[in-house]
Amino acid sequence: MQTMDVTPQTDEELAARSADSGPGADEALGELLTRHGRRLHRFFAMQFRDGELVRDLVQGVFERAIQARGRLPRDQGFRPWLWTIAINLAHNTRRQQRVRQGAVSLDATGDSSEIPLRDRIASPAESPRGRAIRSERTALLLRAVEELPSSLRDVIHLKHFQGLPCSDVAVILGVSEGTVWSRMHRALDRLRAMLSDDLRVEGGDGE
Repeated sequence: MQTMDVTPQTDEELAARSADSGPGADEALGELLTRHGRRLHRFFAMQFRDGELVRDLVQGVFERAIQARGRLPRDQGFRPWLWTIAINLAHNTRRQQRVRQGAVSLDATGDSSEIPLRDRIASPAESPRGRAIRSERTALLLRAVEELPSSLRDVIHLKHFQGLPCSDVAVILGVSEGTVWSRMHRALDRLRAMLSDDLRVEGGDGE
């Protein structure tokens, strides 16, 4: 009996289907947005305290992606294209409302398993005191990130928190990969200087 090929389509394959506006175009775009929605929510939740605002920002990314579906990139990855929309929307929101990051609970960021920050990964047997310490350290780190210049803050959010590869971050920010790594090291050096010795911030994953 012949088996069906259930290999998931890549972002680029789904983007091509969506941009063609043919049969299955809406489903393809919906799959793309669902695939990236949770991580986008975490990205905004780590920067803005207002839960309703975070939902509006995620929806704003989706709406812009839908409006631009006929211009989805064919010679560039879909992921950096989508995250360029997200980073620009975050910048615009900061400028318009001067939103300042406060203490963000771990619950506000959703599933943290994909965030490559060891201080955010809890042990199943973690004590209440351990959770409280970890939550406090996370809040300290996020507040320190807010004090960074936007060029350094963006790299921390995209590369360190969201785990995007260096090549994607370079495309999103319109800089070279070398510049991404340079900014990452500068940002981590500043964070180490700003934070207490008991909060260790480690570098990227080497992508």
